[in-house]
Amino acid sequence: MITLTIDRSSLGLLPLTVNDTGTGTYVLSAFAPGTKARDNAVATSRWIDGGQLVSSRVDVLTMDLVVRINAASVAALKTAADELDAALGQFDYTITEAVTGALTSTIYTCMPASTSFPYDPIGFRAGTSLFTASIPRQP
Repeated sequence: MITLTIDRSSLGLLPLTVNDTGTGTYVLSAFAPGTKARDNAVATSRWIDGGQLVSSRVDVLTMDLVVRINAASVAALKTAADELDAALGQFDYTITEAVTGALTSTIYTCMPASTSFPYDPIGFRAGTSLFTASIPRQP
């Protein structure tokens, strides 16, 4: 239903794809693109009720991403996690969200992410582990 494509042109690599099909190296477990919080400035007066909106802006948002990485060995899991970490650690890149059946895609302009790939011996033995990221993005 959802496919995320992470641009890696600044690394000289082809885009990295994460989807929710349940197969492949990178499987989308959770995706939250962030909630817009508006910062509104209002001019008010002591003598008049209400106020007048003078400016409005949306701050940088945080996109949350959880990816299940599947691989045949612990070394392959670590390599795949390092590859995803490098893709999300770029200074300036885009993530494109494509939804099956939708006429258009959504493109997010992103900044370097904070990531986590915990040591999970049970998951490692099963050939899978979770990778989480908090990605600052432009509104």
